[in-house]
Amino acid sequence: MSTAAALDWRVFQPIATTVLYEGHILYPYRPSALKNRQQWNFGTLFPPAWREEPSALAMQVLIEGDVGGDAAPVVELRLCFLLGGEEYAVGSGTTVLGGVRCQLDWQLEAMTGIDAGLWKLSAHAANLTTAPADASREAMLEWALQSAHLRCGVRAGAFVSAQDPGLHQQAADTCRCQGVYPVLIGPPGERRYLLAAPIILEDHPRIAPQSQGDFCDATEMDELLTLRVATLTAAEKAEVRAAGGAALAILERCERSGALDGLHAGLDAKPAWEAFTAPPEMVRVGAAEVRVGDRVRIRSGDRPGRDLFDQVLDGRIARVQAIEQDLEGALHLAVVAEDDPGRDLGELRQTGHRFFFSPTEVEPL
Repeated sequence: MSTAAALDWRVFQPIATTVLYEGHILYPYRPSALKNRQQWNFGTLFPPAWREEPSALAMQVLIEGDVGGDAAPVVELRLCFLLGGEEYAVGSGTTVLGGVRCQLDWQLEAMTGIDAGLWKLSAHAANLTTAPADASREAMLEWALQSAHLRCGVRAGAFVSAQDPGLHQQAADTCRCQGVYPVLIGPPGERRYLLAAPIILEDHPRIAPQSQGDFCDATEMDELLTLRVATLTAAEKAEVRAAGGAALAILERCERSGALDGLHAGLDAKPAWEAFTAPPEMVRVGAAEVRVGDRVRIRSGDRPGRDLFDQVLDGRIARVQAIEQDLEGALHLAVVAEDDPGRDLGELRQTGHRFFFSPTEVEPL
């Protein structure tokens, strides 16, 4: 598992920049709009004098050291944020940017009492700027670190997923985070990079390939926002142009010819099923044929993602109410439990009384 190669910080793009500007400016993207006069970036670190809002960034994550070695992993951290509309990335220790003072501290602790070769990385960032206690929120924002997050890299080691720690669950239960959520970055399987983001993401997040740029709006509605930008009046567009920055980039992108082209590229390929073709009238389960109206016993087993309803219904006898097909072409049996007092609601396709199982999760009777 040696990962001693030099780190390539470009792996964080473009997802980290998207996180950086999430909520930075919102439609209609003009500074005079009320929601843009009140900045509410995710992950804002205020000076200590401002106590009206939560302001904290602390992270603990696990790192597996190189197999067969006792040396500590080689870790690099960067604290990234917006300040005065500009992007900054600083390293460990105290950094002064104009009148703003920020600090990033971190340490490694060997988890020898739990798992050999396992380390806990603890990091803490703070805004130590001295500001007047009676300053307004707008004034405090001038000294605030907005969209603050950590970009972390490790050599001679590998990060452990906070979402799926596997065999390291006991050690993961000792980790605490405040103000950020750690996720693995890069292609699936890559574990040298970790993003501690002020919003919740999944491991190995990525931007949809159809997206032509950031909208900063935390909505993932590129087509809708492109059309809405087109409805801005000439005066509103002039205000956006005068403001510049991210808002101007959005406006110019939306005004380009073909701004909507490619937003549906993911649907160009022929789908696994035809939308107006009825699903099959029968599915084969082992040697048996199962049709609508047949009785089956539910055998949900221990499949990944098994929820409470799967556990409650496991072993119950149900009647197949419909055979359905999803967008990937997979078949599902819609069933209604025979002993459900509200089975009439299930027959009416009501939520909570009608459940879906794959053909491999039922036993024909």
